[in-house]
Amino acid sequence: MPVGAPISRDLDEIKRGGTLTVLAPYNSTTYFVYRGEPFGYEYELLQSFARDQGLTLKMVVVTDLKSIYSMLNRGEGDVDDAQRLAEKYGGNPKSWEDVSY
Repeated sequence: MPVGAPISRDLDEIKRGGTLTVLAPYNSTTYFVYRGEPFGYEYELLQSFARDQGLTLKMVVVTDLKSIYSMLNRGEGDVDDAQRLAEKYGGNPKSWEDVSY
C-alpha cells in the first residue's frame, strides 16, 4: 500500500488541538478494553505522555495494520504506538523519515 506524502504537524500543533490521536492495533499489549476500561502496556505509556503534555488521549483501533502509515500521512492520527513516540520525541531521529507521526 502506498504511503503517500507526509503531512507537516509537530507537537506544538498537536498541543494546540488538545488531543493526541493514536492509531493502534487492538491487542493485549498495545490497547484493549476490558469491562469498559482501557488497558494495554503501550496505552499506559501513551496515556502518561499525553497527560505530561497536557493532552487528551484518543485511541483509534486499526484493523488493517498495513494502512497505518498512509493513515498517519493523511492526518488521521498523530502516532502509531509508544515506541514511535519515543523515537520521535526522545530517541532515534533518523527512523521512519518517510512517515509523518
